Amino acid sequence: MSTAQREAVVAGDPHPARVPRWWTAGRIVSKNPSSAVIETRCQAAKVLDVRVQGDDGECCGA
Repeated sequence: MSTAQREAVVAGDPHPARVPRWWTAGRIVSKNPSSAVIETRCQAAKVLDVRVQGDDGECCGA
């Protein structure tokens, strides 16, 4: 994910989740996200043609 893609997703989210998240090495990492945060990330992943992967290997998105 490029910086421009990340910024577009953040700017387009009318209700940004206030959870700890870190963007590093092309990944966004969240600690203990709520179900709402996971759903938002999965929706963004579909738009960006990327995937969301949980700690247990489960995925959504592309």
